[in-house]
Amino acid sequence: MGILTFNIGRYHRRMAVWAKSLFHRDVVVDVGCWQAWADANAGFFAPLAQGVCVALVGDPADYGAAVLSKNPGGIRVEKSSFFSRRKCAIYFVMDAPTATTILSVRVDQGNPFWDTWKRLARSGALQVYTFGSPGELQTNGVATFLRSFDVRPVHK
Repeated sequence: MGILTFNIGRYHRRMAVWAKSLFHRDVVVDVGCWQAWADANAGFFAPLAQGVCVALVGDPADYGAAVLSKNPGGIRVEKSSFFSRRKCAIYFVMDAPTATTILSVRVDQGNPFWDTWKRLARSGALQVYTFGSPGELQTNGVATFLRSFDVRPVHK
């Protein structure tokens, strides 16, 4: 009986965290902000193949993420949960100030845009994780995308 009670308790805790992730209002997972940013920076995603998705994660303990998916009509942003079992090729983990900094730059600004991404990645404020074999990352354009701001894929 003790094991059953423990498992039910863990299930309820996970459900509470998942429900919280659906209503979390942090800028890192704000779909409206990221959709406007993605629309203004469509060229940034040019190296990525159709169907590749990128997750923007604020607090991993919240299980929430904004997921940017490249499709023929452009970039589509939606809110997701780690429980959705959606596998993204890239995960950007950041705090709210880092997200605000990224949202403030545009690709048409040229060097300031690229310098901001490089600075955040090198300082560790923007953590970058990739999932897939090196061959998959080459084929789907992830390796080229990350090299555009001097990030080498970390394979998980």
